[in-house]
Amino acid sequence: MSKLAVIVTSSPLNNLTVTAINIILHALEQGVEVVGVFFYQDGVLNANTSIQIPIDEFQTLAAWQELHHKHDLALHLCITAGEKRGLVCEGSDLNIDQAFCVSGLGELVELTAKADRVVQL
Repeated sequence: MSKLAVIVTSSPLNNLTVTAINIILHALEQGVEVVGVFFYQDGVLNANTSIQIPIDEFQTLAAWQELHHKHDLALHLCITAGEKRGLVCEGSDLNIDQAFCVSGLGELVELTAKADRVVQL
């Protein structure tokens, strides 16, 4: 079975994020094992619960949550990139969705080592 890792560096408002979600869905339908998704650079904003996307636009956070819960897909968030962009993982100001796991670049290395293919969007 083929294994895929995905690196998301695009914001939740970027069309590339929707493309990443569609690639993952298609891969899962084809029986590809998605070993995880790593959010880096502006991609970390996909985990931000404070972003309000208009209801008539694609709801990226809801799509990531569904992938996580329905397919048990690991969603790793680079904490350094997150902190630079105002994401808080502790305390009363917490604004990182619970579907995401706070990680470091070491997790990115592990994901790419496990995968046969890596896609970055």
